[in-house]
Amino acid sequence: MLGNLLMSDALTGVVTFFLGMAVVFFGIAVLVLVVWAVGKILNARNKKTEKKAEKPVEKATEPPAEEGIPAPVVAAITAAIYAYLQANNEKCEFTVKKIIKRS
Repeated sequence: MLGNLLMSDALTGVVTFFLGMAVVFFGIAVLVLVVWAVGKILNARNKKTEKKAEKPVEKATEPPAEEGIPAPVVAAITAAIYAYLQANNEKCEFTVKKIIKRS
């Protein structure tokens, strides 16, 4: 009787094939959803810790002149480095808020 249920004709083989495909498809779909949910949870956790770790922004002061380089030149170089890093989507340790031309 068990032999008749498993492979009595070609229709049973086709039904078994599609049933196996459906089980595999839904199993993989469940795994994808679980991984996606865990990723969302971890991202939410990381955002919370980043907000806690943020330091207050210090007020920008004029950069000191080093080795005879005038302060406006140092400021221009700093702004150029910042613009380069922003263009390459690299994270900077500093932020240029405003550049004022002084004559």
